[in-house]
Amino acid sequence: MMARVLFVAAVAVGLAAPVSFGDERLPQAKPVPDVALIPLPYDQASFQHRGRELTRFHFGPALNRPFLFPLIGPAGCSYTRMGHPQDPIGHGHHNSVWISHQSVNGVNFWEDGDARIVCQGVSRYKDGPEQAALLAQNAWQDADGKTLMIEQRRIAVEPLNGDEWLMIIDIRLDAPQNSEVTLDANPFGLIGVRMAKTIGVRDGGGRILNSEGQRNEKEVFRKPARWVDYSGPVTADATGGITLMDHPANPNHPAPFHVRDDGWMGASLTLDKPLTARTGAPLRLRYGLWIHAGVPQPERIDPLWKRFAEAPLPEMKPPGEGKTSPSRATATQPSKPASQPGDVRTIGGKPITVFRDPGRYTSFPDVERLPDGRLLCVFRDATFPEQIRHIEADARVVGSTSSDGGRTWSKPFVIYDDPDCQNDPSVAVLRDGRLLLNFFNWVGRSEAYVKQHNPPYARRVDRGAWGDYAEPGGVKTLWGKAASLTWEPKPRDMGMKAEQLLATSSSAIETSKGTLLLPVYGRSKSQPVDQAYVFRSTDGGKTWSEQILMAVDPAGKIAMQEPALVENADGAIVAVMRTANAEDHLYTARSADDGSTWSSPERSPLVGHPADLVRLPDKRVLLVYGYRHQPFGVRACVSDDGGKTWDVRRELVIAASGVNTDLGYPSVCLADDRHVLVVYYMNGPNTRDRWIECKRIAIEELR
Repeated sequence: MMARVLFVAAVAVGLAAPVSFGDERLPQAKPVPDVALIPLPYDQASFQHRGRELTRFHFGPALNRPFLFPLIGPAGCSYTRMGHPQDPIGHGHHNSVWISHQSVNGVNFWEDGDARIVCQGVSRYKDGPEQAALLAQNAWQDADGKTLMIEQRRIAVEPLNGDEWLMIIDIRLDAPQNSEVTLDANPFGLIGVRMAKTIGVRDGGGRILNSEGQRNEKEVFRKPARWVDYSGPVTADATGGITLMDHPANPNHPAPFHVRDDGWMGASLTLDKPLTARTGAPLRLRYGLWIHAGVPQPERIDPLWKRFAEAPLPEMKPPGEGKTSPSRATATQPSKPASQPGDVRTIGGKPITVFRDPGRYTSFPDVERLPDGRLLCVFRDATFPEQIRHIEADARVVGSTSSDGGRTWSKPFVIYDDPDCQNDPSVAVLRDGRLLLNFFNWVGRSEAYVKQHNPPYARRVDRGAWGDYAEPGGVKTLWGKAASLTWEPKPRDMGMKAEQLLATSSSAIETSKGTLLLPVYGRSKSQPVDQAYVFRSTDGGKTWSEQILMAVDPAGKIAMQEPALVENADGAIVAVMRTANAEDHLYTARSADDGSTWSSPERSPLVGHPADLVRLPDKRVLLVYGYRHQPFGVRACVSDDGGKTWDVRRELVIAASGVNTDLGYPSVCLADDRHVLVVYYMNGPNTRDRWIECKRIAIEELR
């Protein structure tokens, strides 16, 4: 027994000592750097201090822009977030900490859509006892893949006392050879920071303070300053925040800061006047971020800003000079997450215009075949806005019919219009000849209303007299008659079951058992990303069940959005969901009991935004979906086993002529026994309108 005790004690001593019996000494061992930069899979790099991650750089080729997330503060949680807490879709471009600009030679890089900042590689990783840094090369490319501006970005992280730390971002912007590039006068850019929800003034009771002593949005908004601090609660018993610092060598120092009580701040580089970079005359910029504990006063911030301002700028050579091999191959065109052009087959003939008016913004179509053989296409129609937000004050539901299988279409007629903004109309044709139209709407709200009532979800839209904000109005249904195409005067409200948002994007279906299933999606405070639901009616729509959960990510990271349904030949209901935070992959779920319960969602190999389905006469299932990667358009895939599996190698192209991501939302129906009809909204070069077009596709092409 004594021998065993002595052995255990010896092992314990050995574990505690640097070198013990049986270990070999390393006389040439070098010190392990306190601050390390760790390359990770999927184009990420982790900044770590003694094994504790401080932040992570995301630079994958499919991203709209590189960004840093999370930013872990002294309290052990992230002090930033992805997306606006009240408007994650409309402000999906709020990527924690990011570099971007809304108008570069007139091209919008700020919002998700027309152009992207493509990281072409990280050429340098550097660890150290006090600091870690990387150097990345980025190409600012328009919708056609043309590089308008070349960026070098150095990101350095330096730990401070008490788990606080400093991040310095150095930027060099060059024009391509023998050209110039202009950052137009605009408030958005060059750096943005989206704070954690609890830190925001409005959501968490936080505080904004700038170097001039001004506080919160009312005093700080677009005022010049050396720095702005945003601090607030981060845990139940801790406060913290981030100070964003503008360097005195920046062209417009002190910069006007664009700061909002809703939790975001940015330094406006070109608020009042443009800046131009030319060959041999780049723009150099430096920004600092102090991630700290507490709610600091100026006497804590000013000495750190002074140290930041006086530190020498690093050398950043012209593009290509002295450059080492990047961490992955240089990409001159935006990468495509699915098949390359030429790897997929285009089907259907020449597109047919359903409706187009240069002054209108028409979108979100849905199509069904009526009992008499006509086709009915419903869609959203609005005046083309100055800024696309998919919330327009005069948006209404209109329809058009075709009596020749989709070859020609009638002049649109108004189905429903009121002062609210109608969105995403869809229509189902029931076996008794009734029509079930569903959509959701937005209600315009003034800033005073939002401040007084503090609704759970309100999106800033700045639509003049209609409203400074838009509040979700919920999902609506409108009943009609197929024979006469007449409708009830007012829609019915499906109820606001989700705490923050409830929306719909696809039509209801009538199952073989006569059950009506209406797919919707929404989010709640307890589940901050969207979940997919279904309303169920067994009495022809007289009454509806409470919303039934159809798809949710248990980890709370992947949003399940815009579900579409089809019943396969075996009687199973197949749901397909658009996603966010899942590399654009469509997810599927199934129900074997007429929509009462659902399987766990599964990731499909297909990339798309969003989808619709139809069962073909030969029992196969056709899936159509928008494709918001170059070449922009609409794609399709056929399942031979009722929607259980999808073979991406058999992906088909329906349209590929778009110039940016604002397109798609396809809908499909049987035009006759030998053809399907696919409708979608489209864009094109040298025009800003959106129009509805369709394709007649022979079923025999779907092989």
